[in-house]
Amino acid sequence: MLTRMYINCILEKGALIHLNKDQFNYLGNVLRKHNGDKISVFNGISGEWEASITFHGKRSIHLLIEKKILEQVIVPDIMLCFSNIRKNRVSFIIEKGTELGVRTFQPIITDRTQSASFNISKARYQSVQAAEQTQRLDIPEIMNPKSLSELLRDWDNNRILLYADEKKAVLSPVDVISNISPPVGILIGPEGGFSSTERNCLISKTFTRSISLGPRVLRSDTASLSLLTLYQAISGDWC
Repeated sequence: MLTRMYINCILEKGALIHLNKDQFNYLGNVLRKHNGDKISVFNGISGEWEASITFHGKRSIHLLIEKKILEQVIVPDIMLCFSNIRKNRVSFIIEKGTELGVRTFQPIITDRTQSASFNISKARYQSVQAAEQTQRLDIPEIMNPKSLSELLRDWDNNRILLYADEKKAVLSPVDVISNISPPVGILIGPEGGFSSTERNCLISKTFTRSISLGPRVLRSDTASLSLLTLYQAISGDWC
């Protein structure tokens, strides 16, 4: 299998690409690639292309784009809205959510959110790495944090918002999810759950649907990926 690399530039047959410092270090110093070695590259919009290393200097590598090997595929329109949590667990959500097919990540601030700090540049870097390693051809969009009240105020009524409610009776999620097609939003609250005011606000919206994730209280990162997996298996691109 060819090494895969995301490159933010136009890809077409015959194009000569000059890699940036990080890309040069990865191919030249980490993977020890040489002139003539082939890799695959993608830019998130033009499919995947085979490229060969045509110049390998001490501080630079050039790639020659040779042929398209995969047409572009875009994942279903799934937005994962999650309460911001500790850094290592946010990284887990970004990495695994990218692998599982999230198109948009939206961090939110709730009454019980642990931290308002969110490093969007780091999150974008992590999503690119996850896409490179899992054969994904597009890169998810990562939004700046917003409050839950802002999220609900600006929500598109044509997009169902599926949210985990630990107070809801434990029932099969299949009946709820099977009737929801993309575009869809998935909302996970903070550890400790939504406040009473937030829960009442969610219940009052016509575009929301609540679901239980079983008899045990899950951590926010576990809940995010559990509900995402359920959706993909029932109504997403796994079915």
